[in-house]
Amino acid sequence: MALGDMKIDFIIPSDTFFNLIKPVITNYNLKVFFRRYESSNHASEWYECPYFDTTLAKIYNEGGYVAIYITKTKKPVHKQDWSFTDKAEDELIEITGGRTIDDCIELSKMRVVSKKSNIKNIFKQLRDIIISNSAGSQVLFNGHLYNNIYYINKVWEKKVCYTIGDDKIMVSLPQYKLE
Repeated sequence: MALGDMKIDFIIPSDTFFNLIKPVITNYNLKVFFRRYESSNHASEWYECPYFDTTLAKIYNEGGYVAIYITKTKKPVHKQDWSFTDKAEDELIEITGGRTIDDCIELSKMRVVSKKSNIKNIFKQLRDIIISNSAGSQVLFNGHLYNNIYYINKVWEKKVCYTIGDDKIMVSLPQYKLE
């Protein structure tokens, strides 16, 4: 798999995203973690998802988390184990963004962390699930055409945001569905 094939941008509500990837996560018994940085409302920490159920989207959206990490076996030693991403890079998939708060969906980016990753086959399965469930991949943001941002139909009912801060939209990008 080429370096460019190890990343994908998409716009999918977090509850839908977790439902889409659940079969791969459970089939391979993968570990899932959320990461957040210190803010006025939250302390920085890793959160280990003990099980994969419908509460994950609520925890991710409302807990101040900004990234999701998927590994085969490795996990942070404690809640502030900031060297975890370095120690686990050979089996780490990172997903940033993706929070869905009120009427706003945050742009998501998924990537394999290391070129020497041994989790590329799982990344490919997750990427293929996103692509096969998408309604298209051409999005126009602020007059610029992006050909490789995958989305599902129901995102057009919401605003798509580049990023969401503590309970407020930091940057809101106008969206247009291309026919």
